[in-house]
Amino acid sequence: MVRTTGTILALLLLVAPMLPGCGLEQPILNQATEWGPDWVPDAPEPYTVRGQVYAFPGGTVDFYSSTGSHLPAYSAEIQPTGIFDADFPGTTDYRNLVVVAASGPQRLLGLATRIPRNRDIYYDPDLYSPIYHLGGMTWGGAEKVMANLNDRTTTMTLVMLRAAGNLGAAGAESTNGVLAELSAAITTKTGPVFTFHRMVQRVLAAAARDVTYPAPLLFPDPSKLFLNEDFLLAAQLDYTGDGLVDLSAHAFEAALAASSNQILIAGCSTGERMTVVFMADINEGNRDRNCGVISPFKNAKSEAGKTLYITGGMFTSEPGAQTLACETGVKSTGKCLTPPQWAEVNTQLGNWIPNTVPMRDDGEGGDNVAGDNVWTAVFELPYIATGGKGKGVRIGYKYTYGYKGQGWTGTEEWPGNNRILEIEDANGDGLVVRYDYFADETSNKNVANLNNGLCGSTKNPWPEQAAAGCFTDTGENELDLDGDCVADTWPVAGSVVPDCVEPNVPGIASLKDKDYLGAG
Repeated sequence: MVRTTGTILALLLLVAPMLPGCGLEQPILNQATEWGPDWVPDAPEPYTVRGQVYAFPGGTVDFYSSTGSHLPAYSAEIQPTGIFDADFPGTTDYRNLVVVAASGPQRLLGLATRIPRNRDIYYDPDLYSPIYHLGGMTWGGAEKVMANLNDRTTTMTLVMLRAAGNLGAAGAESTNGVLAELSAAITTKTGPVFTFHRMVQRVLAAAARDVTYPAPLLFPDPSKLFLNEDFLLAAQLDYTGDGLVDLSAHAFEAALAASSNQILIAGCSTGERMTVVFMADINEGNRDRNCGVISPFKNAKSEAGKTLYITGGMFTSEPGAQTLACETGVKSTGKCLTPPQWAEVNTQLGNWIPNTVPMRDDGEGGDNVAGDNVWTAVFELPYIATGGKGKGVRIGYKYTYGYKGQGWTGTEEWPGNNRILEIEDANGDGLVVRYDYFADETSNKNVANLNNGLCGSTKNPWPEQAAAGCFTDTGENELDLDGDCVADTWPVAGSVVPDCVEPNVPGIASLKDKDYLGAG
């Protein structure tokens, strides 16, 4: 990564040298921005991410989090030469953004493994030339560009997405190592990865033949399938190579799953981020904290085809109880959230726009059991460790049950109020797991709360506000699994491991993320 003539070109490697023993199983969360506790003003110069798409000059390039959140500010046009330039503010720090190049129905994918923030604003832009260490490789002093997006990068990106679901928590070194393994499998024409790559090649070739076809790949649309069956119907394509037309995405998904099972993606944060898992149970017959039966569809309408969504943002209703941005002077144990971190939380959670951030019930990406009506969403959010003192990061959120893009009416669990949560690891497992019953008005609902333990109040208090012996429900929560209406068991999210905890996979040594910023 080098800064020359006032502009920094970000190196985004899609293929790195082989790293020993790197594999995959860390959930990949959302729009992963890494920030330390000390915020600096906007850097005077942006990072320019330069990449190549030689397959179709004149198209467009967009950047997404691995969970599908669009970052429209960084969209770019592909020049006639096949080059594109996208400017990122020097204050942002992203890991594992999905790059989508599009022209008509054609789609090519790539992975931007690291776009680091500027160290500070005091380096002379003509003199500052940092050295980065990614994937065992050292470089500096020369401009670098992102590898050409093509069928190979598309194959590897799809495998990474299927394996982890949210790459925001994955370390860049680990990601580059896995990409190297996938690239080697394609080059040597061995195993399930190569079989899947041949399918991707046939799909992309068919998409280039006719501009009237639907787009072949569904990302970033929320779907369990990556291959668009409407495209298969239009193209009448034999993507499996068996001489028969394939109208189902089943074989494609099976080959993708077989490929993703070959790898393990490790992640490790700096301790300034926390993996937060939301689980929302929308089954009939659940009981609330008063031991009463919950009516999940008292406000939301039960209609076929609806999906559970989550939305929210930083908690702002009570200035005296929130963790504020640094410039306000309100801090927690000597730390505070930076303005970019504050904005990032709002963006990840959907900025209180209903039915835009989908949850999942497919047994993947942190979800325990497919089709059990317990929906899951996983985020990697800024974290302030308080050690039981001071205030941690506090957010508000709410669940909706609706169609994509639908408004509040007929979809929200209850009108007017929201849920509140302090991001604190209550049971020491390295995660914050919050299990909620949809439409439960006795839980962490902030006001108009119907819990009998609120000592006559209807307002659910934060811990420091609660009177002795009175109800407060603002953090990780235990569940009542034996039916006696007393919470007794911590919930466990499926396939989610905490940052910096090594996955227990025999014979595979996962890698930890590092501080890649060398001496400038």
